[in-house]
Amino acid sequence: MRVHNEETVIVAGPIEAVFDHVSDPAKLAKLLIGWGPVPATTSIELLGGATEPAVGVRRRVQTSDGGELEEEVLAFDRPRRHTYRLYGDFKGIAKLLVTEGQGDWRFESLGERETRVTWHYEFELRSVLALPIGLVMVKVAFAGMQRTGLRGLAAAFA
Repeated sequence: MRVHNEETVIVAGPIEAVFDHVSDPAKLAKLLIGWGPVPATTSIELLGGATEPAVGVRRRVQTSDGGELEEEVLAFDRPRRHTYRLYGDFKGIAKLLVTEGQGDWRFESLGERETRVTWHYEFELRSVLALPIGLVMVKVAFAGMQRTGLRGLAAAFA
């Protein structure tokens, strides 16, 4: 069973620059500061000698609660879409609730200096029994982290 959330922001920047900002592991990690029980991302590292994201590239994601997760890039269509699957050593309540996540960033140019960014995230729950708590975690806590991160992205271009 899957639960999802989607958040959108308008960023005062050209689509290529906004896409590149989100695709840069160091810049993205700074945006993901956590929210409530959702830990901050402390670092994102490209693996296997990769120097930039591309389909098939894996990344190591470290979180403030000691988690070490991996991501696999599933789609990378500069400057329109960036999709990845998150899996591994979830910590805290997430360890009890989910087996993996999938993030999908979509970018839409609204002119030369404005971009709509939509971040869709979906988690696979361990069991239907996790649904009540899983919904609260995704629709409240994870959504709060998404909104905070997107506001940080918008502020980077203000």
